[in-house]
Amino acid sequence: MEMKKLSLTASRINLLNNQTFDMFKPGTLLEDFTCLLDFVGQGGVPVSKKNQLLGMKILTDLNSRLSSPLEVLLKRPMQKSFPHINGLYLLLRASGLAYLSSTGKKAQLMLDEEALKLWNTLNPTERYFSLFQSWYYYGSPEIIGERPVWEVDYFLESQQFFIQLLGKGINIETDNFDKTMFRYRPGLYNLALLELFGFIDVKRGKPVEGDTWPIVSIKPTSWGNALISVFSEKVEPFIYDENEKTKWEAELKAHIPDWKNSLLDLETTSAPEYEGYVLKVEFGNTYRKFAAPGNTTLDDLAHKILGAFDFDCDHLYQFIYKSRYGITEYVEGSHPYLEKEYESATESMTLNDLPLFAGMEFIFHFDFGADWKFNIFVESLSTKKTGFTELKLTEEKGSPPEQYPDWGEDY
Repeated sequence: MEMKKLSLTASRINLLNNQTFDMFKPGTLLEDFTCLLDFVGQGGVPVSKKNQLLGMKILTDLNSRLSSPLEVLLKRPMQKSFPHINGLYLLLRASGLAYLSSTGKKAQLMLDEEALKLWNTLNPTERYFSLFQSWYYYGSPEIIGERPVWEVDYFLESQQFFIQLLGKGINIETDNFDKTMFRYRPGLYNLALLELFGFIDVKRGKPVEGDTWPIVSIKPTSWGNALISVFSEKVEPFIYDENEKTKWEAELKAHIPDWKNSLLDLETTSAPEYEGYVLKVEFGNTYRKFAAPGNTTLDDLAHKILGAFDFDCDHLYQFIYKSRYGITEYVEGSHPYLEKEYESATESMTLNDLPLFAGMEFIFHFDFGADWKFNIFVESLSTKKTGFTELKLTEEKGSPPEQYPDWGEDY
């Protein structure tokens, strides 16, 4: 189905040229995002082990500080119970302004000092569009524990929702509209982001138990129509073209001269490098522990694990982990029969290249036919000299599984 389009009319171009950006315009985005930055602060905040999301006690406090807090009538609310916090958290991770560290074995969300310095040099317009770029390019729902999607851009679902369903607006009661669909399209966190960015006005009703966001009506704003008309005319959906993706930036910068710099210009990170790691590799009821210097390559780690479990190295493998943005990444390994000219990522990538923290878990996936998956736990790490000069097996428990248990005399 062809997506409807909004026309970039003269009045909308005039609105783009004259839009003011501050803490409360065109939406409350910068006010509420600044609130989140201040809340995390220099000391960071604890997050859950599995999905690295904010805990219940933190959520209630943070919600009360937002410009328009929700009254959530739930005994045990989760992060997704607060769509605006969920959306703001997604922007925080997708922008690279935060990374994961640890205190003991608990994950901690920390602000990246280097990225924060650049953020502080940006004017309100540049901050607004830096966050929009983060949503557009890196805002994977996997960051907030949702199922990942394979889209051209992460803003597309919200763009389509705005154009195809909103029209002149939605009134839940008079239009007999089933608002539970918002959970799936565009997703409550995306709907909250549309409001935070000032693309829509949402009228709330009285708090209802079980309904975390009692929406009565939604109306598109003039600013929302103007900005999304740029995408509607310049970007074809479902077509991946690197040049096409950035046309909207050039179009908007032509109308918004205060947008010159971006947070996405920053490529470095202030996350620390570690001198040594203690890794526990588990398979079923067996495990092997290793002491590893920070410069250990993933290739060396793969072969050490295989040797410790009495496996040969005659199959492909990969490491699976979550990036600093909370998105699943795959690092493909080498194979003895590949061409010599081929260099796998695991040959040069080291443990320090991974966003590891104490208590983190990642996966060593070996032999894609047999599908062996070893769970690797980061038991501890240190920024000080550890004495780990080489990768060593330090502890083992249990007999390793048979690599080829079904091989009989007839093989």
